[in-house]
Amino acid sequence: MGINIIDYNNFLYEKSISDDDIKLNINMLKDVKQVKNNIKKLNDIITELRALLANQDLIKLSNPRKENNKIYFHIKYVDRAYYLIGKIESYLEKDISEDILSKYNNIIYPDDNIISFNVEIEIEINNFNRIHIPDGLPFILKNIGLGKQIYQKIIKEFDYISTLKMDQSLDAIFVWDSLRRNKDIYSFLREQQMICIDENVSYNNIEKLLLQFFKYEIENEKNEIKIKNYILDSDFKLKYMKDLMNSDLRFIS
Repeated sequence: MGINIIDYNNFLYEKSISDDDIKLNINMLKDVKQVKNNIKKLNDIITELRALLANQDLIKLSNPRKENNKIYFHIKYVDRAYYLIGKIESYLEKDISEDILSKYNNIIYPDDNIISFNVEIEIEINNFNRIHIPDGLPFILKNIGLGKQIYQKIIKEFDYISTLKMDQSLDAIFVWDSLRRNKDIYSFLREQQMICIDENVSYNNIEKLLLQFFKYEIENEKNEIKIKNYILDSDFKLKYMKDLMNSDLRFIS
Protein backbone atom coordinates (compact mmCIF):
# COMPACT_ATOMS: atom_id res chain seq x y z
CA MET A 1 0.00 0.00 0.00
CA GLY A 2 1.43 3.42 -0.96
CA ILE A 3 2.16 6.28 1.42
CA ASN A 4 -0.41 9.06 1.58
CA ILE A 5 1.62 12.24 1.06
CA ILE A 6 -0.90 14.39 2.91
CA ASP A 7 -0.84 12.11 5.95
CA TYR A 8 2.99 12.04 5.88
CA ASN A 9 3.23 15.86 5.81
CA ASN A 10 0.82 16.04 8.75
CA PHE A 11 3.02 13.53 10.59
CA LEU A 12 6.12 15.69 10.04
CA TYR A 13 4.27 18.83 11.13
CA GLU A 14 3.08 17.16 14.32
CA LYS A 15 6.61 15.94 15.11
CA SER A 16 8.34 19.30 14.44
CA ILE A 17 9.03 21.75 17.25
CA SER A 18 7.96 25.32 16.61
CA ASP A 19 9.60 28.45 17.97
CA ASP A 20 6.44 29.09 20.00
CA ASP A 21 6.79 25.67 21.62
CA ILE A 22 10.37 26.52 22.58
CA LYS A 23 9.30 29.83 24.16
CA LEU A 24 6.44 28.36 26.18
CA ASN A 25 8.34 25.54 27.83
CA ILE A 26 11.37 25.16 30.09
CA ASN A 27 14.03 23.42 28.00
CA MET A 28 17.65 23.58 26.89
CA LEU A 29 16.84 25.59 23.73
CA LYS A 30 14.67 28.22 25.40
CA ASP A 31 17.35 30.98 25.38
CA VAL A 32 18.93 30.22 21.99
CA LYS A 33 17.01 32.84 20.00
CA GLN A 34 17.70 35.55 22.60
CA VAL A 35 21.41 34.70 22.66
CA LYS A 36 21.57 34.83 18.85
CA ASN A 37 19.83 38.22 18.90
CA ASN A 38 22.23 39.47 21.56
CA ILE A 39 25.25 38.32 19.57
CA LYS A 40 24.00 40.17 16.49
CA LYS A 41 23.29 43.32 18.54
CA LEU A 42 26.70 43.12 20.18
CA ASN A 43 28.48 42.82 16.85
CA ASP A 44 26.44 45.74 15.48
CA ILE A 45 27.41 47.89 18.48
CA ILE A 46 31.09 47.03 18.07
CA THR A 47 30.91 47.84 14.34
CA GLU A 48 29.34 51.24 15.08
CA LEU A 49 31.93 52.03 17.76
CA ARG A 50 34.83 51.16 15.45
CA ALA A 51 33.36 53.25 12.63
CA LEU A 52 32.75 56.17 14.98
CA LEU A 53 36.31 56.24 16.32
CA ALA A 54 37.90 55.54 12.94
CA ASN A 55 36.25 58.21 10.82
CA GLN A 56 36.45 61.27 13.07
CA ASP A 57 38.91 62.88 15.44
CA LEU A 58 36.69 62.35 18.47
CA ILE A 59 39.09 61.81 21.34
CA LYS A 60 40.55 64.17 23.91
CA LEU A 61 43.02 63.84 26.77
CA SER A 62 42.02 63.94 30.41
CA ASN A 63 43.71 66.34 32.82
CA PRO A 64 47.22 64.97 33.44
CA ARG A 65 48.31 63.59 36.79
CA LYS A 66 52.00 64.05 37.62
CA GLU A 67 53.93 61.61 39.79
CA ASN A 68 57.71 61.98 40.12
CA ASN A 69 59.02 62.24 36.55
CA LYS A 70 55.94 60.77 34.90
CA ILE A 71 52.64 62.16 33.67
CA TYR A 72 49.53 59.98 33.55
CA PHE A 73 46.28 60.63 31.75
CA HIS A 74 43.40 58.81 30.06
CA ILE A 75 41.69 58.97 26.71
CA LYS A 76 38.32 60.76 26.72
CA TYR A 77 35.70 59.75 24.16
CA VAL A 78 32.61 61.55 22.88
CA ASP A 79 29.29 60.78 24.54
CA ARG A 80 28.12 58.40 21.80
CA ALA A 81 31.28 56.32 22.16
CA TYR A 82 30.84 56.12 25.95
CA TYR A 83 27.24 55.02 25.40
CA LEU A 84 28.32 52.25 23.01
CA ILE A 85 31.12 51.13 25.33
CA GLY A 86 28.62 50.96 28.18
CA LYS A 87 26.33 48.79 26.05
CA ILE A 88 29.23 46.48 25.20
CA GLU A 89 30.31 46.11 28.82
CA SER A 90 26.71 45.47 29.93
CA TYR A 91 26.80 42.10 28.14
CA LEU A 92 29.37 40.93 30.66
CA GLU A 93 27.31 42.02 33.65
CA LYS A 94 24.23 39.89 32.96
CA ASP A 95 23.17 37.02 35.19
CA ILE A 96 23.89 34.37 32.57
CA SER A 97 25.52 30.98 32.29
CA GLU A 98 29.30 30.60 31.99
CA ASP A 99 28.94 29.33 28.41
CA ILE A 100 26.98 32.38 27.27
CA LEU A 101 29.31 34.73 29.15
CA SER A 102 32.26 33.05 27.45
CA LYS A 103 30.59 33.58 24.07
CA TYR A 104 30.18 37.32 24.72
CA ASN A 105 33.76 37.52 26.01
CA ASN A 106 35.05 35.92 22.82
CA ILE A 107 33.34 38.62 20.77
CA ILE A 108 34.50 41.58 22.91
CA TYR A 109 37.98 40.21 23.65
CA PRO A 110 38.76 37.76 20.80
CA ASP A 111 42.46 37.75 21.75
CA ASP A 112 41.58 36.71 25.36
CA ASN A 113 43.25 39.91 26.57
CA ILE A 114 40.71 41.69 28.78
CA ILE A 115 41.72 45.37 28.64
CA SER A 116 39.82 48.34 30.01
CA PHE A 117 38.33 50.82 27.55
CA ASN A 118 39.53 53.49 29.99
CA VAL A 119 42.94 53.62 28.29
CA GLU A 120 45.74 54.98 30.46
CA ILE A 121 48.88 56.57 29.02
CA GLU A 122 52.11 57.48 30.76
CA ILE A 123 54.88 59.83 29.66
CA GLU A 124 58.40 60.02 31.11
CA ILE A 125 59.01 63.74 30.98
CA ASN A 126 62.72 63.44 31.82
CA ASN A 127 63.34 60.88 29.12
CA PHE A 128 62.39 62.61 25.85
CA ASN A 129 58.69 62.27 26.72
CA ARG A 130 58.95 58.52 26.33
CA ILE A 131 55.41 57.30 25.92
CA HIS A 132 53.91 54.05 27.10
CA ILE A 133 50.41 52.58 27.08
CA PRO A 134 50.80 49.93 29.81
CA ASP A 135 47.79 47.80 28.93
CA GLY A 136 47.49 48.68 25.25
CA LEU A 137 44.16 49.09 23.46
CA PRO A 138 41.25 46.65 23.61
CA PHE A 139 41.36 44.39 20.55
CA ILE A 140 38.16 45.77 19.04
CA LEU A 141 39.69 49.29 19.01
CA LYS A 142 42.78 48.21 17.06
CA ASN A 143 43.41 48.62 13.33
CA ILE A 144 41.06 51.59 12.95
CA GLY A 145 43.67 54.36 13.24
CA LEU A 146 42.84 55.12 16.88
CA GLY A 147 46.41 54.58 18.05
CA LYS A 148 47.67 57.13 15.55
CA GLN A 149 44.95 59.58 16.63
CA ILE A 150 46.06 59.21 20.24
CA TYR A 151 49.74 59.76 19.49
CA GLN A 152 49.04 62.76 17.26
CA LYS A 153 46.92 64.31 19.99
CA ILE A 154 49.71 63.83 22.52
CA ILE A 155 52.36 65.26 20.18
CA LYS A 156 50.23 68.40 19.79
CA GLU A 157 49.80 68.62 23.55
CA PHE A 158 53.41 67.90 24.60
CA ASP A 159 55.32 69.00 21.44
CA TYR A 160 57.07 65.64 21.10
CA ILE A 161 57.09 62.00 22.20
CA SER A 162 59.60 59.19 21.94
CA THR A 163 59.71 55.43 22.20
CA LEU A 164 62.03 52.45 22.48
CA LYS A 165 61.45 49.39 20.35
CA MET A 166 61.48 47.16 23.44
CA ASP A 167 58.44 49.09 24.75
CA GLN A 168 56.34 48.41 21.73
CA SER A 169 54.15 45.66 20.36
CA LEU A 170 54.05 45.11 16.61
CA ASP A 171 50.76 47.06 16.51
CA ALA A 172 52.46 50.05 18.17
CA ILE A 173 55.41 49.87 15.78
CA PHE A 174 52.93 50.11 12.89
CA VAL A 175 51.59 53.32 14.49
CA TRP A 176 55.09 54.82 14.71
CA ASP A 177 55.74 53.86 11.10
CA SER A 178 52.55 55.69 10.17
CA LEU A 179 53.57 58.77 12.18
CA ARG A 180 56.85 59.11 10.28
CA ARG A 181 54.83 59.59 7.08
CA ASN A 182 52.98 62.63 8.47
CA LYS A 183 54.05 65.90 6.91
CA ASP A 184 53.23 67.88 10.05
CA ILE A 185 55.48 65.74 12.26
CA TYR A 186 59.28 65.52 12.19
CA SER A 187 60.59 62.02 12.89
CA PHE A 188 64.11 61.04 13.96
CA LEU A 189 65.60 57.62 14.66
CA ARG A 190 68.66 56.36 16.48
CA GLU A 191 69.26 52.63 16.86
CA GLN A 192 66.12 51.28 18.59
CA GLN A 193 64.81 54.70 19.61
CA MET A 194 62.50 57.12 17.79
CA ILE A 195 61.28 60.64 18.51
CA CYS A 196 58.43 62.52 16.80
CA ILE A 197 58.21 66.31 17.06
CA ASP A 198 55.41 68.69 16.11
CA GLU A 199 56.51 70.79 13.13
CA ASN A 200 55.28 73.95 14.90
CA VAL A 201 57.93 73.67 17.61
CA SER A 202 60.59 76.35 17.10
CA TYR A 203 63.89 75.39 15.50
CA ASN A 204 65.83 76.42 18.61
CA ASN A 205 63.83 74.07 20.80
CA ILE A 206 64.12 71.24 18.29
CA GLU A 207 67.87 71.80 17.99
CA LYS A 208 68.30 71.69 21.77
CA LEU A 209 66.29 68.49 21.95
CA LEU A 210 68.11 66.77 19.09
CA LEU A 211 71.55 67.66 20.42
CA GLN A 212 70.65 65.61 23.46
CA PHE A 213 68.89 62.88 21.55
CA PHE A 214 71.82 62.37 19.15
CA LYS A 215 74.54 63.14 21.68
CA TYR A 216 76.51 59.91 21.18
CA GLU A 217 76.07 59.86 17.41
CA ILE A 218 77.44 63.40 17.17
CA GLU A 219 80.43 62.48 19.32
CA ASN A 220 81.12 59.45 17.17
CA GLU A 221 81.04 61.53 14.00
CA LYS A 222 83.32 64.13 15.52
CA ASN A 223 85.79 61.37 16.32
CA GLU A 224 85.35 59.91 12.85
CA ILE A 225 83.72 56.78 14.18
CA LYS A 226 81.38 55.98 11.33
CA ILE A 227 78.37 54.07 12.59
CA LYS A 228 75.32 54.94 10.51
CA ASN A 229 72.67 54.18 13.14
CA TYR A 230 70.57 57.31 12.84
CA ILE A 231 68.12 58.98 10.46
CA LEU A 232 67.02 62.63 10.39
CA ASP A 233 63.70 63.73 8.96
CA SER A 234 64.17 64.84 5.33
CA ASP A 235 61.63 67.68 5.54
CA PHE A 236 63.33 69.01 8.65
CA LYS A 237 66.75 68.99 6.99
CA LEU A 238 65.41 70.68 3.88
CA LYS A 239 63.71 73.44 5.86
CA TYR A 240 66.56 74.14 8.29
CA MET A 241 69.70 73.21 6.36
CA LYS A 242 71.33 76.62 6.87
CA ASP A 243 70.68 76.47 10.61
CA LEU A 244 71.96 72.91 10.79
CA MET A 245 75.26 73.96 9.23
CA ASN A 246 75.82 76.29 12.19
CA SER A 247 75.08 73.61 14.73
CA ASP A 248 76.72 70.39 15.90
CA LEU A 249 73.81 68.69 14.19
CA ARG A 250 75.76 69.23 10.95
CA PHE A 251 77.85 66.20 11.88
CA ILE A 252 74.88 63.92 11.39
CA SER A 253 72.98 65.87 8.69
